This record gives sequence, structure tokens and C-alpha cells, in this order.
Amino acid sequence: MLFEKLVQRTFSTETNGIKDEDGYWKVTMTCTEANSEDGNKFEEESISFMGIDRDFDEAQKTTLRAYYSWMETFAWSKGIVSLVEAKRLAEGAEVSDGNSPEGDEVTTV
Repeated sequence: MLFEKLVQRTFSTETNGIKDEDGYWKVTMTCTEANSEDGNKFEEESISFMGIDRDFDEAQKTTLRAYYSWMETFAWSKGIVSLVEAKRLAEGAEVSDGNSPEGDEVTTV
């Protein structure tokens, strides 16, 4: 994907916490990215993480750490800034770094 071709790019993050009967908070964070080259057809990917702790803030920190760790492993350390591209890489596909001409690809690890 070449970022210069995109006409719309959207990021969203939703965090939900539920306190179970046992007193533990289950905090789930879902991050979504949607990209479009024409404004009509969107390519979208999401990732979700959950943290569990008696303290809401600690459970939320766990989810944030998991997200940052995943993005570092599959995106940022490889020069990728797109969740869509990072998901492809995590699934074993070869992906562009978003800035190189088509044909220059980041190979999977």
C-alpha cells in the first residue's frame, strides 16, 4: 500500500472494562485502522488485547503494553506505520513499508 494513494485513513481505539463477580477487571482494547484509495472501498484491520487485574488502571496498562509490544514486533521495528500492513506481515504476507514504490517489499520474518 502506498500512503500517497490514500484519500482517507481512519484510526479508532475502543476500551471497555467489566468488573467480574470475583472482583477482577477485564479490560479489552480494540484498535482499528481503515484505509481507502477511492473514498468508497475500505481496507480495514483490527487487533484486540485484554488485561485482567483487581485494579482497573493496572488491567488497562496491561492491554496498552500488549498493544505496544505487538506493534513494535510487527510494525514499528520494520518501518511499518500501518496496522493494516502490520496484520498482513503478522499473518505471513509480504508487505510494502507504505513509502516505497510498489515492488519494494518488507519480507516476513
